[in-house]
Amino acid sequence: MKSFFSALFLPLVALAFLFSSCDKFGSDKDPVDTAKPNTTQQETVTQGNQQGDAELTPAAEATKQYQPVIGDTSVDIENIDFPMPSGRVISVLITGIDSRLGEKTARADANHLVRFFLDSGQVEVISVPRSTYADAKFTDPRGQLIGNVRLTLGRDRYMKEIKRVTEVNKIDFFVEFGFSQAMGIIEIMGYKDNASNALRVIRSRKVYAAGDKQRSYNQGQFIRQAILRSFDYTDDLIGQLGIRAALGLSTTNLSYDAATYILDEMRAHGFSSNTPDRIWVRMMPKSGYNLKVFNYDSSNIANIETQIEDKVKHIVGKNDRKHPEYYANILRGLLALVEKDTNRPERVIDSLSHPFKQKSWIQIQNVNERIALRDKLCYMLVNAYNKKGKTAEAYEIVKYIEQEDAFRKSGTMK
Repeated sequence: MKSFFSALFLPLVALAFLFSSCDKFGSDKDPVDTAKPNTTQQETVTQGNQQGDAELTPAAEATKQYQPVIGDTSVDIENIDFPMPSGRVISVLITGIDSRLGEKTARADANHLVRFFLDSGQVEVISVPRSTYADAKFTDPRGQLIGNVRLTLGRDRYMKEIKRVTEVNKIDFFVEFGFSQAMGIIEIMGYKDNASNALRVIRSRKVYAAGDKQRSYNQGQFIRQAILRSFDYTDDLIGQLGIRAALGLSTTNLSYDAATYILDEMRAHGFSSNTPDRIWVRMMPKSGYNLKVFNYDSSNIANIETQIEDKVKHIVGKNDRKHPEYYANILRGLLALVEKDTNRPERVIDSLSHPFKQKSWIQIQNVNERIALRDKLCYMLVNAYNKKGKTAEAYEIVKYIEQEDAFRKSGTMK
């Protein structure tokens, strides 16, 4: 079955990528759901205005099958010049939110700015480690990190900090997703049977000498490789369903029409799955570390994960979250409690609206139970919204379920 990157990178490339308030292409006001970017509002970059350290791999290196060797870093990224495209550019901020089932915290655990250079058909992924310094208004200096800005000061301030660190003038769209949403997006990207494994691999940091910097770079490379594998499939029927499904899983101000416009422009200007030299990853702030590149093909994920597990098992010990029943038990317990309050719709909404937003059922590995618990959660939530006269909110849930089911029937998602 064809796969595609639909959402991590946002379904912008059928991203998703890698999860309120950004305005027409990047101001800090309310989001605008526009069908097609207005070319008068798009950022235009003149050649040479980007400062660069370097992309890890030129075209020949980009297609190399990297061996998953875990250990000290070994690849120098400091002394290679990045391309400096000019012309229209659209920037999409992909943020992975660190929140477990039912938690409402919003720390930015993964931060990646994907820039689409429309006139030259090139893509730049700028990866920002979550440990990058930023004023998050913490009294403890150890908390002054860009990942915490999203938590303490909100999305607007967080986006301003990303612009400062990446030295980019404007962010046009944001795409945010939590842990469960990320699993759904990764399934859409072609990891149907090992999405949880892939997510653990790209979230791991303790095994690497470069720690958080290597993890952030790994995520950027995961996005890059997914785009290359999937781009050519984004304009068929399944690809279109995938884009809609990925957007539905995310919190975003990017519309389906705007996403397809970007993809069409990139395609028209020469970008394809066979142009690895047109997409690169760099780190901001610039990293003095040498970093590795891994092959994140679905068939290689188990190999990488096994080596990571062997390295960190003495550090982290037993992890109950990896047990298939862990997430199912949490959701079962929550629904059992909420069932007792179905005559109090305000309590049902308070208890279930956030788990729905998180798409919490996606972490359940047994497909039949996943769907059964999803339907139970959504049924109670739709009824509660209808009782409170919030028919629009109820309709959005029904529409999402129909969309998820349609994509599942395509055979690409569990």
